[in-house]
Amino acid sequence: SMPEERVLASWSKLASALCGHWNVFAADLHNEPHASSWGKGDANTDWGHAAERIGNHVLSQCARWLIMVEGVGYAPGALDMDSGGAGIWWGENLYGAKHQPVRLSDPSKLVYCPHTYGPGTYMQNYFTAADFPHNMAKIW
Repeated sequence: SMPEERVLASWSKLASALCGHWNVFAADLHNEPHASSWGKGDANTDWGHAAERIGNHVLSQCARWLIMVEGVGYAPGALDMDSGGAGIWWGENLYGAKHQPVRLSDPSKLVYCPHTYGPGTYMQNYFTAADFPHNMAKIW
């Protein structure tokens, strides 16, 4: 765990060094924030609100970057989606955005970015469902 002030300072340093580089166009705020919740009311673990604060900070340092927000895991998970049996990868659970969307100062810069894997990594049940691939929109 890292204090948020230190996270913001790190993003400031990165933005200062890289904002002017044409080939750096986005900031993935946190890889697989699987130990976080989203929309469950716990201010200490709520990734949705943290992503807003961090994302807005990054935009204040580099307004041209896209802000990539990955999902959480299943424990503690998101409101209405916290079952390990649902086939949720770390960083894939964006269900919290349905109830508590990330609100950035520039909404056009927000990219929800599920960290997901295909059947070559692990054969989740939904890959073998009769309605695959049409079932993926509901899962994602």
